Amino acid sequence: MHCYSDWVVFSSLEGPLLEHDSSCMDPARLAIERLAGLHVPLILVSSQTLAEVLALALPGPAQPLILEHGAVLAVPEGYFPRFDGDFRESGYRMVCFSPPHRYILEVLERLRGQGYAFETLAERNLDSMARLGGLLTEAVHLLPWRHGSETLLWMDSPAQRAGFEQALLEHGLRLEEGEDCLRVLGVGAEKGRAMRGLLGLYRLHDWPLRGTVALGDSPSDLGMLRNADRPVVVRRADGSWLDVAQVPRGRYTRGMGLEGWHEGVGQWLVERGYQSAEEPLMLA
Repeated sequence: MHCYSDWVVFSSLEGPLLEHDSSCMDPARLAIERLAGLHVPLILVSSQTLAEVLALALPGPAQPLILEHGAVLAVPEGYFPRFDGDFRESGYRMVCFSPPHRYILEVLERLRGQGYAFETLAERNLDSMARLGGLLTEAVHLLPWRHGSETLLWMDSPAQRAGFEQALLEHGLRLEEGEDCLRVLGVGAEKGRAMRGLLGLYRLHDWPLRGTVALGDSPSDLGMLRNADRPVVVRRADGSWLDVAQVPRGRYTRGMGLEGWHEGVGQWLVERGYQSAEEPLMLA
């Protein structure tokens, strides 16, 4: 296992670190390298697939990833010697907390036959859906490699959507709001559950965990933020935050997006003694 710090940092990828309409990680690269240099594991939490996240060419040693809105946990080969996972892909051992992608597509096709109108990411023209799904244009050919979720564009009425959500629940699935689309995944699949599963693996491998930091900015991050010892709510690009009542223990950044991420992590580094108070809180 490649961890030395007794704290783990979890961070939503889209929003705080990567703008929703961008595939460029350069602005965040130095910050990620700084944490890697301090041997602090940074666990990225994303709506994307393993192939799409790996296409970002992230700096530093390979770390576990939480993918597809918490439906999938991916652990680098050899990171946890006693963890086999359910299957392997691109040098990672994977476990899925959601019904298989094939099952999700079968249920969606059945519901379409009952009169609900929508288009899935798999069906829609890939070029036009790349931006809609928050995906990398150069990685859209990797879309079939989803394991526990599906993205769709709702094309029906609000009243129909309520019935659609209930029908999904009857099949063990749920609907989650994305930036510009909807995502279907298992009822038990969410970022907080995947986070707890990963922390359990750290403990199983006798890693002396003292605490966790989580940074996020969207409703889908709530499970992760509520499970963290130090939840940091990053201000969104439009100047808003998650409702304080939703994360009562949260630390709310003044900076937006990546600037807010630097602020939240920088303050923690100062408090932990990794960085002096005289140094700027920005890591880059």
